[in-house]
Amino acid sequence: MARGARSSELVSGSLAGDRSGIPLPDSPLARIAPRLAGDGGRYRHPAMANERSPGAGEGEPGPPAPHPRSEEPGLLTVAAARERLLRLVLPRVTGEELVTVREARGRVLARTVAARWPLPGCDNSAMDGYAVRAADCAASRPDSPVRLRVSGEAWAGSEPGSLAAGTAVAVATGAPIPAGADAVVPVEDTRAAGDGEVLILAAPGRGAHVRGAGSDAVPGMAMVPAGRRLRPVDIAACAAAGAESVWVHRRPRVALLSGGDELVPVGTPPAPHQVTDSNSAMVAAAVAEAGGEAVRLGVARDRRESVRQALSAALGCDMVITTAGVSVGGRDHVREVVAELGRIEAWRVAVRPGKPLLVGLLGEVPMLGLPGNPASAAVTFELFARAALLGLQGATRLTRRLIAVRAGEPLEAPVHLETYLRARLVDAADGIPVATLSGGQSSSMLRSLAEADALAVLPIGAGRVATGDLLTALELC
Repeated sequence: MARGARSSELVSGSLAGDRSGIPLPDSPLARIAPRLAGDGGRYRHPAMANERSPGAGEGEPGPPAPHPRSEEPGLLTVAAARERLLRLVLPRVTGEELVTVREARGRVLARTVAARWPLPGCDNSAMDGYAVRAADCAASRPDSPVRLRVSGEAWAGSEPGSLAAGTAVAVATGAPIPAGADAVVPVEDTRAAGDGEVLILAAPGRGAHVRGAGSDAVPGMAMVPAGRRLRPVDIAACAAAGAESVWVHRRPRVALLSGGDELVPVGTPPAPHQVTDSNSAMVAAAVAEAGGEAVRLGVARDRRESVRQALSAALGCDMVITTAGVSVGGRDHVREVVAELGRIEAWRVAVRPGKPLLVGLLGEVPMLGLPGNPASAAVTFELFARAALLGLQGATRLTRRLIAVRAGEPLEAPVHLETYLRARLVDAADGIPVATLSGGQSSSMLRSLAEADALAVLPIGAGRVATGDLLTALELC
């Protein structure tokens, strides 16, 4: 394979679902939703819910908004290429399986989890202090406190008691409010009076510092929606709602194939003319991070039959991802094999790094061909493959959030390419991080990618950005 096939660069602010407040091109999902949802009543992906094309009337989708254009003939924009990929994967969402909440972190919820009981289950105290009747303390002031007899105490987990008029019950945070009490006086607004009495120094309002039963959720209320990729806090919400197990989408099986005569396995010292197959390790890790299961097909050599044989073994998977072999070199065979075994949906994207990108089908299996240069492969995985894998799992959010950053140095990019620059971020007093290049931007350089906190985005037409200018960035975390 030609080494030129391993070159590429990153893309700009066309990621779907951004809510940063920075003007960005329209979400590709907003454009494809009406077409997929209206295709004979077939599957509607949750990521498309409540999305319409700009200018659409009630119940009537508007026309697709045009993508930004590249001046180089034959190149698709990032948004257009991702749209074509998502059209292939979104109708192919994986099936459901039941897992315990302890196993569910990072999985995409297939069915909404609703509360089985009120949360909290009873009125309880939000403070350490004294449960009282507000009317008994209405005249309380620091210079004229009300004296109440302490009739008992309550702790978190204790059975609810009762409160007689003119008395108080000492309560800990989380303790049930005794019947008859309607407020809690924080301990700092009281003073011990001796002989089992307490002085109330401030008049509480009714309901003060009381967490009402069901104030967080009532039975049947949705706690975690379907389509959510479960975070630790979501696991807590599912458990509190009474779900010991949850329905999630099956992890997609992703066939991975590297290509090139120059590649040697990880751990094998390469000769000067050889290259370690770092892409296979990177892509497998990225697939796992996105919720998939990597099925490694190994390395295809720079011969058509080797590529064909390897890709034929991938047809039982949910998706295929290759690295290298998608450019125009005399030994780049992936594109022709995909055309033979399936069809090509997109080739060559107006992005830097990553221009020689391939989207297609192998039989009926969605396929993404990434460039071979490691920075190009990493960036295009982030822009395309990660969204596709989350889409296969029914996720409603397919991309990371874009953030606003301020250029810490002049930045340049080809005006006809959407460019992603590897950048370090430094926090600033105004809350907008400052972005500077993390090193060399060649698509073959890995160290600058490992040093990067984010990918700074220069959209098509930007060309140059001056120091201090605002731009968007894709945070790598």
